[in-house]
Amino acid sequence: KITDQDLVDKKMTSKITQLARAKNDLTTFGGQLDLFSKAITDDSGTSDLAKRLSLLVQESGLSVNSFSIGSVPVLGKRINLGNKDSKVAGVDPNKPKLIAGTKVAYTEIVFDLLGSQKQALDFLSSLEKIDRLIKITSVDIKREEQKDVDLEKNFKGVRLNGRATVYYQLK
Repeated sequence: KITDQDLVDKKMTSKITQLARAKNDLTTFGGQLDLFSKAITDDSGTSDLAKRLSLLVQESGLSVNSFSIGSVPVLGKRINLGNKDSKVAGVDPNKPKLIAGTKVAYTEIVFDLLGSQKQALDFLSSLEKIDRLIKITSVDIKREEQKDVDLEKNFKGVRLNGRATVYYQLK
């Protein structure tokens, strides 16, 4: 029985230490919890995200060649609208991609934009500052000759290809 008591004491001491750390963290970072809620929304918010990204592109003056947002499962409150039986290589394509051990899901955005080097850098800078949690995973900038429709001239611009991951929280 004494060995059991020692084990219980060790576990209890460990839990009390964890609770004390959690309390300190809550005191330190409690005022910033709303920032987490804004950065990782409760749903994918793809329509809002698409509008905001479109606005960033317009503000930077780039032209859109293509812009895609990865799939986001559509789930009702009571009915799973996905096909429960569809599985490809053991992975259900109707389930959101999750970060292991969390309820944080993610999807990818892919963009192909045209404009000047300054416009491309302005867009990337704005994308980094957006209040959603977005991780830019790849960027490819290539010099490309483009045609100015208004001036009917060719000019040297850049093609900005990129990929980013957008995170959201599942309920």
